Amino acid sequence: MAVKRSLSTATLLVAATLLAAAPSARAQLPLPASVWLSNPKLSTKLALPVHFDEFSIRPPAGLELSVHQVDGGVTTTATWRRPGATVLYGGLKVSVENSTESSATDAVNDWLVQSGQQQVDTLTHSAIETGTVDGNLFARAYYKGPTHGGATMVHGFVYAAVVGSRLFVIEASDTDTRYRTALPIAEAAARSLIIVTTESTGIP
Repeated sequence: MAVKRSLSTATLLVAATLLAAAPSARAQLPLPASVWLSNPKLSTKLALPVHFDEFSIRPPAGLELSVHQVDGGVTTTATWRRPGATVLYGGLKVSVENSTESSATDAVNDWLVQSGQQQVDTLTHSAIETGTVDGNLFARAYYKGPTHGGATMVHGFVYAAVVGSRLFVIEASDTDTRYRTALPIAEAAARSLIIVTTESTGIP
């Protein structure tokens, strides 16, 4: 009887060890993407929707729009700036072009390394997150850094999505004295983006 009890105890210990080591089915399931909605409290700070061939968006109110297209419209850049401004601070930019990126996360990372570093010196940024805007999967990051020369501290964000063969990038920035007011409005605008395409949504 003592031998039987020992064997039973050993069997139970082995079974418990295997169960503890086995990954749970719940842990293996992918987490649902966060849904990034435009802040309804800032709706009055946004203009009426502006429609383009591939997207529509509600930009921050009171800004001036300029549109630049190249290659017969293959690449479109819509930029909203404060009246009379020559820089993006306090504005919003949406770019659409053929994608060379494999994912939205790669697109944001490349933007931070290339475009972000052109705008500010010694750029630091948050972790890259993923979520959906109007059902399309986006990646985003927030960044900050001094302008080249160090005269002004700049804060900003970038959102990107790869939808089919097209890359959508939304960016905004402002100076240290104004970003707390301007960037929430610009981000509410970014989250109002509606992509008009029949291509499939991208991957994070």
